[in-house]
Amino acid sequence: MLSAQSPSSQAETSISIPQSFSIFFYTQPLAEGQISGSTWTVTIYAQAVPGQTDTGSLTAELSIYSLDGTIQNALIGSSSGNAVTATTTKIDIPIQGVTATVKNGDRLTLRLYAESVAGSTASLKIFYDGQGNELLGDESRIQTTATVEESWRQDFEANPFSLSSVNRYWQAFGTGSVSQVSIQYYTASHSLRVTDKSGSGTYARYDFNTVNNPSEGLPSGTILSFYWLATSVDSMGTSVLSLHLQISDQGSSYEHYWYWSSSNTTIPPLVYPGTKKAAGMYMGPISLGSWTKHELLNWKKQAEITLGVSLQSPRVVSVSLQSTGLGKATDVYWDNIFVSSYTPSAQPQRMQEGQTNTLSLTVTGAIPSTTYQFEFNVTDPAGITTTSMVSHTTSSSETNFIVSRIYSDDFQGSGVLVGNYNVSIRQTGPVYLIPQGSGFITDYVTTSTSFTVHLADRAIYQRTDTLRFQASGYGALETANVTLLGPDPSSNYLVPVQADSTGMIVTTWVIPRNAALGNYTLTVKAITTIKIPSDSDQFNVTSAVLQLSRLSTDATDYQRTQNVTLHATLLYPGQSIVPDGYLEFQVVQPDGSVFLTSTALPDSSGGYVASFKIPTAAPIGSWQIIVPSWQSGDPSGNNGPTKTSAVRFAVSPAVLQVQTSVSIDNSQNGRTLQIQASITYPDGSHASAGQAMAQLVHNGITIVYVPLMFDAAKAMWIGYYQIKSSDPEGLWLVVISAKDLAGPVSNSIYNVVHNVLVDGAASYWNIDMSLVMAILAPVGALIAFIAWRLVPRRKRLSVALETEKVMQTVNKVQSTDFFRSIRDQLATASSLRNEK
Repeated sequence: MLSAQSPSSQAETSISIPQSFSIFFYTQPLAEGQISGSTWTVTIYAQAVPGQTDTGSLTAELSIYSLDGTIQNALIGSSSGNAVTATTTKIDIPIQGVTATVKNGDRLTLRLYAESVAGSTASLKIFYDGQGNELLGDESRIQTTATVEESWRQDFEANPFSLSSVNRYWQAFGTGSVSQVSIQYYTASHSLRVTDKSGSGTYARYDFNTVNNPSEGLPSGTILSFYWLATSVDSMGTSVLSLHLQISDQGSSYEHYWYWSSSNTTIPPLVYPGTKKAAGMYMGPISLGSWTKHELLNWKKQAEITLGVSLQSPRVVSVSLQSTGLGKATDVYWDNIFVSSYTPSAQPQRMQEGQTNTLSLTVTGAIPSTTYQFEFNVTDPAGITTTSMVSHTTSSSETNFIVSRIYSDDFQGSGVLVGNYNVSIRQTGPVYLIPQGSGFITDYVTTSTSFTVHLADRAIYQRTDTLRFQASGYGALETANVTLLGPDPSSNYLVPVQADSTGMIVTTWVIPRNAALGNYTLTVKAITTIKIPSDSDQFNVTSAVLQLSRLSTDATDYQRTQNVTLHATLLYPGQSIVPDGYLEFQVVQPDGSVFLTSTALPDSSGGYVASFKIPTAAPIGSWQIIVPSWQSGDPSGNNGPTKTSAVRFAVSPAVLQVQTSVSIDNSQNGRTLQIQASITYPDGSHASAGQAMAQLVHNGITIVYVPLMFDAAKAMWIGYYQIKSSDPEGLWLVVISAKDLAGPVSNSIYNVVHNVLVDGAASYWNIDMSLVMAILAPVGALIAFIAWRLVPRRKRLSVALETEKVMQTVNKVQSTDFFRSIRDQLATASSLRNEK
């Protein structure tokens, strides 16, 4: 009978339920199984909170809900119309339940629903409480005669087989029965009962690598432990209890089993047909009435003995528990099946003389409440074995633990020598048995690992690395010589050393950047101490891999024709600068094509420098300098870097520089305005091809456009204009614009303003030049500066001259008070000259 009640520690509690509302009470998560159909009784105390009629009605419902309480998986039963009065009353609500299936993690749920009662607004006050001062039986509770039968599930990965864990199943085979019961168990809350009287066997089978259990099975090195209890056997003495394994190894299947019967000739039926070979190990007669503990069964080793085969990479892919009886039922209860594994470790794997090593053993799937004993054995290069013992007692719930020893601190009389150290770990308790003749002998769980002891701190070095040497076991302050023998006589080195007060020798050696490549032998020869085997070690020296620690340019943005300077630094593994190497690089244009492949050479600061000029018609956009992997090096054959690196920079069109001069030539044929312009690139070279134009402007009105032609002899752009008598007199602005023919996007300059005084009555040179020049010089500079600041740089320039912007610039200059003042002073000067 199931009984659920509030804990005695819970204070008396109540909750109010308005009409047409519900409250829910949930149990803890349940294991997979089935609840039988039976009568349930829900006992509560309830009261109708005063309303118009002070009455109410209650519905109680029992159901199975999902783990999070959101989905009803099964309805057990319900009871409605239970009257509730204004007086607090104990109410026993009977519910006739039906059989319900429970999924893993489901919860048994009680729903209390306040029914809607016509003419009443009463809420229902439900009391749920602990025993408090009441007599036993006066508390809220649920009682039933229903039984809960859980599906018997076990989880190898959780170490012991757990009977209520994840969704993995045992299957029943045979005419007998397989069930989970709670009347017999060893340490769990229930066990698996297998009974048979057919003589052909009944068994429960657990398969690996199924949809519900997608594991590969138990690997070699795992150890099985389990318990069984037999309560009856058939009267004819033909009962057999057996545990069967299906083993897969290199494409072949084998069946191995352990069995208990009246004699080794009474064997169980096989449960895995079609195997390549099947054999069993007799474990003795069946004993009744007490739990029999079978622990530490080394299934691989015992299977090899019984099958007569050598298993290479075996795995257990299925486990079966079988009972066989004839006439009278043979009952056996199986409980607490453990899969133990042992993982040894030695850290560090490589150590130097004088250092310690942590030897550890990780045990998973251990048996709770059991004392484990281990023997750590270490054999040194001289063949001497030293031993250290350790024990660990598991708690009632502990299935995993780690034991460890420190070498050489925990090993008496152990010395430290160069060479390989073999570690063997043996479990001396508990032990397992293997058959021998007609009996058994004790065997042990053993596992092994190893570590090595050296003089050098590494096995492989690069040139310029620092080798750290350490040796122990010498006399205090004893002197010695460390000899380094390289691949050839020129690479031999001798380093004198002295031990410290503890007999430890520690020194370092910086490997030269041109050291011979290959294997080196390092030996120590002391004045008095002799070691057997002697202190000798080997290591290998490889080429140094150069590292690129800096890659940059002197700017991030450049105009065409400017020079780009690359700066880089190469380092050795020991972090010293490579002083005399070379660095290969490529310059890549925006479209990915290679513009230049070159070499950066050392400069006086220890870095590497290279410079290149951006062409006049270079593509604009993002360029990059790439240093490819393994393309840089030094004179000793060391190279690098290991990966390609890059730095980016932007290229934009060149802004042309213009210097102009304007003069008026008076002749018999009239006056000629001569315009000369020196147009250069940012690097100072002359722009000799393209287009140049001078726009002559007076009072914001364009007089004429004068094309300029390049004169190679003078390296100037020159243009002429014959001044007409109808042309206005006064201050003219000469606005220069130019562009070259450098591809789709030209290099250019626009709206460079110059000024010239044109007098309609006399020649240019008859004006008072001291006055004109004194006034116009700053004006011209101001106009040029204003025009220059007002005209923005452009990324794309049209072929046509931007006349509108030119005129805007001219108008702004001419509209200034300063310009008008100059114009007025020039007009006054001209008038005075005419009067004279």
